[in-house]
Amino acid sequence: MIPYYPGSASQSNVSVHFTPSLLGLHDVGFFTTSGPGGDGRRLQFDNAPTLHTTIGRSDGQTLFYINICVAGMMGLALFFMGIEIDLKIVAKVLQRPIGPAIGFISQFVFMPLCAWGIGALFLSEDYEKLGLILLGSAPGGNLSNFWTSMFGGDVNLSVTMTMISSVCSFGMTSFWVWMLGTQFAGDRDIKIPYPMIALSLAAFIVPLLMGAYYKYRNREHANKIHAKYAKPYLMRKLGYHFNP
Repeated sequence: MIPYYPGSASQSNVSVHFTPSLLGLHDVGFFTTSGPGGDGRRLQFDNAPTLHTTIGRSDGQTLFYINICVAGMMGLALFFMGIEIDLKIVAKVLQRPIGPAIGFISQFVFMPLCAWGIGALFLSEDYEKLGLILLGSAPGGNLSNFWTSMFGGDVNLSVTMTMISSVCSFGMTSFWVWMLGTQFAGDRDIKIPYPMIALSLAAFIVPLLMGAYYKYRNREHANKIHAKYAKPYLMRKLGYHFNP
């Protein structure tokens, strides 16, 4: 609280330092109270400016170590899932891709159009609409694979759909950003992070193949490891996502 009372005899400039708790775009507003001896109600300044701020991470080294730990946890979880998949079943899914086709239409037709429609109806800023379109046309993550494994679903179908979604995103994400997002970009050049998409795809496929290969070489031991450790670990991993 800064002791500032409009109409008082003397005023001074005050520097304010604040520490945000959330990353992203934030607006900072100003108000005063009714003064000493008053009822403490908040009174807005007439024509008070609003500061538009962008909050990001400044400690790059800490972020690097956090990313290493998260990548290791994710890799181990995908290794457990690799033990569970059967490459022969994956091949059969690709030969008759009804499920992947439904997932593709949902991911790269329904979701981008819904994101564009929701942004047009409920958002006012162009950057918010563009961000929602990017979110709607991006490939799905692998949390769905973890949930599928946890509850005894078809892991082979789930990981196949995630792989197809990641591969198709190289073309489909760019298409929807060009089709729907350029009207909100203005003069800005929208850059799709293809290297990061490729890295994400590799980080998804490699641990899965390692788990599948380990099962191929030592099926009995791999099944014992999966039965004893997989579900408890996946439960902890999912809990981390919701309570980081």
